[in-house]
Amino acid sequence: MALSHCISRNACKLYGDKLKSYIYVTALKLNTSSKGDSHDNNQDRFKYQRTTRPKRGVVTLACGSAGIFLALSALHLHRKNTCRHITSREITYVPNTFGFGKVLAASESPNEPGQIIEGLPTYSRADVAAHNTVETKIWVTFCNGVYDITQYLQSHPGGNKILLAAGKSIEPYWNVYSAHKNEEIYDVLETLRIGNITEPDPKKERNRDDPYRLDPVRSPLLIPCCEKPFNAEPPAEILTDMFYTPNHAFFVRNHLPVPCVKTEKYALQLELPGQKTCLKYEELRKMPKKSVTATTMCAGNRRNEMIKVKPVKGLNWKAAAISNAKWSGPSLDDVLKKFKVDIDKVNSNYIVFEGMDKQPDGSPYGASIPIEIARSLKDVIIIAYEMNGAIIPRDHGYPVRVMIPGVVGARQVKWLNRIYFSSEESTSHWQRNDYKGFSPSVDWDNVNFDKSVSITELPVTSAICEPVEGTDLEKDSETVTVKGYAYSGGGRGIIRVDVSADGGKTWTEANLKPNGQTPYTSYAWTLWEVDLSLPQDADETTLVAKAVDISYNVQPDSVEGIWNLRGVLNNAWHKVNVTRGKQNKTSQQDENSKEQQEMTVEQKEKTDQQEAKK
Repeated sequence: MALSHCISRNACKLYGDKLKSYIYVTALKLNTSSKGDSHDNNQDRFKYQRTTRPKRGVVTLACGSAGIFLALSALHLHRKNTCRHITSREITYVPNTFGFGKVLAASESPNEPGQIIEGLPTYSRADVAAHNTVETKIWVTFCNGVYDITQYLQSHPGGNKILLAAGKSIEPYWNVYSAHKNEEIYDVLETLRIGNITEPDPKKERNRDDPYRLDPVRSPLLIPCCEKPFNAEPPAEILTDMFYTPNHAFFVRNHLPVPCVKTEKYALQLELPGQKTCLKYEELRKMPKKSVTATTMCAGNRRNEMIKVKPVKGLNWKAAAISNAKWSGPSLDDVLKKFKVDIDKVNSNYIVFEGMDKQPDGSPYGASIPIEIARSLKDVIIIAYEMNGAIIPRDHGYPVRVMIPGVVGARQVKWLNRIYFSSEESTSHWQRNDYKGFSPSVDWDNVNFDKSVSITELPVTSAICEPVEGTDLEKDSETVTVKGYAYSGGGRGIIRVDVSADGGKTWTEANLKPNGQTPYTSYAWTLWEVDLSLPQDADETTLVAKAVDISYNVQPDSVEGIWNLRGVLNNAWHKVNVTRGKQNKTSQQDENSKEQQEMTVEQKEKTDQQEAKK
């Protein structure tokens, strides 16, 4: 550190009156030798000091032990209350005796990141969208700024997750990874600035005749598989970063337009034995509040794998139609007891829930569960008005929804309007003619929905979230870190997840992250992680995951045996194909091809010259 200080001071003496302030950088290596030009993003830790605070408009020298630190030196100039945006950079190399140096001419400019900078090119959103691969360069936007992050990819601590924002705004992802919202990260981002974007976010015209015109604005983070009604899932690779899925990143499953409900007019209709009554929103909020952490999963999760076997009818869900949250409100038991109803003594076969979302004929979305399940879960079935400690968003049932832990998402009615008991299950289309499983031999010519049992609890399942399908690992990679989730319906906890790096020939047990629940009342997912050794003799391999629950239910090995015409209940082994060094090979092949072309052109020129001489 003293040496670096000395270098900087000597460099300043060299340049004398030309420099008014300077900084120096030192590197503290962990488990590596301190070599000037070496840089390992996962092992380096940097410590910065500056002798004076650089001022706007003042030429500043940054010295370090190697070129890799120069960018970091530059970042240190862009501090709050000084200068963040650099519009001109004059590079001067100090003689090797003094290390490398960089002279920066800092301009007067706004402090806030993403503000418009005069003199920079202006781009459209279409321009940015066209830059979404390494070949075309990776561009992202933040506020009114456009940034080329291509050269930063290898240095990004979060790995390839930064590519989720390729060609788009980075803001929705920073809302999930809020640690990015700090001065250091803003400084890094501004060094990658290439232009401005003044074009406003595209706003869809609202057609008065469009029943979906009043739907809420959704996070760009979500990947739609249907716009109307809106259905979308987050990128799978963000699921394992957080036990509780942020509300704006929670998958959305809507069957109809989202209702517009005012809480002052809301009243939950209750048709109970011997009485009809209602509970207003404020009355619900005054009741004792209970909370339950539960995972919600669509029965069609991973349908895209069934589609590859044979066509099915349903949305093309990938592996992220699943999310986890903490739900709060009065319990079903407390609501019933408020009106002197003991669910254990109710003489009915089902409890039915209806929502405010309606079909064109006026019939609402509805669902039911057997009374036995309602009785066993009466203390943890929540009439929820909060989701992860906040008011439930409109897409997820505002102002009130029912949360039935351990049960398929289709039965957890949103925009809850009515509860009643019945001798038969709900007559809703989605209860009687949807969300049912069938034999692989059943097709649309011989299907009989009346003979099939409605889905209530989901089978044990798991999925690999990282790495994603098609990931190209480094050529010299010997291991790979695999992350994912596992879940089983009915409160059955996960006791083991087996993961393979060779297509299922050999297996390694993953490390399970405790979800804080008991094995037989485990309503939340279990996140897991494992480091696997890669096959040494293969440049391509298939990662596989399978889970086992507390009842020793285990996932089947193939989709073919559980295929059904609705594409539901896919809990086959989850597989992800990865390669090793493919991109390097492709780049080398392209380079060799280019060299051959240049040689061919050069030979042709020589031949032409010889012919001309003749």
